[in-house]
Amino acid sequence: MDFVYRPGHPSSQHEKQLAAEFPWVRTNSIEATRVGEKFDPQRPDRLGMHSHHGENTHLIVSGDLDMEIMGGTRKGEHLRISADRGSGYEREGIVPPHVPYAATSQNGCSFVEGHRSLSPRSAERFIDRGTLRAVARNAAARCDLPDDETLKRYLRQVKFDPTGKASPSRLRGETRILTPTAGCPRISDSAQLALAQWFENEWREQSNSSSPTFMMVVLIGLLVAIVWHIFL
Repeated sequence: MDFVYRPGHPSSQHEKQLAAEFPWVRTNSIEATRVGEKFDPQRPDRLGMHSHHGENTHLIVSGDLDMEIMGGTRKGEHLRISADRGSGYEREGIVPPHVPYAATSQNGCSFVEGHRSLSPRSAERFIDRGTLRAVARNAAARCDLPDDETLKRYLRQVKFDPTGKASPSRLRGETRILTPTAGCPRISDSAQLALAQWFENEWREQSNSSSPTFMMVVLIGLLVAIVWHIFL
């Protein structure tokens, strides 16, 4: 099983620009924040407090966005981004993993959200907004894929441990990367395993790419290339 973009690739210029560093992207829009009024999901005017398992970013396309860090050592810090790049504004706001934040807008805005790795909850939101779809890797597995509504409910409810394994070993003290909760719909064992394997690969690649060993290999490779270019 794989998750793929519905149009086949990031669509807009800004999405393509961001996808070089944050592979999972989608363009969102909110209206100017209506101060003192309750949130209306039919007319979104703010980002409620939330966090992500991995690093995420917001690249402004138009308008402005004021992101407030709501927890951790940076609590109270504001990341102000604007397409006009006025005084005190940047073009992009990056939030570390597990750091809660919320956002408002003075004039309304459009921005591209980007994720280095896709969590089940983010995958559910992307599917719900028509950005992603789940596809089988072969014809034999196609019949095991749940329909979109069932898959979204499963991804929304499942417990996620990005350090876990699809097939954990108790002897090594490993945990499951996806653990169904009481609210999860029933899907086939093969579909559960395929999902777990996909997320394990997704987060293992991210972990490896940010590890000191991996970065050292990259740096050594760059140095070798530079020396080769100078002396040969």
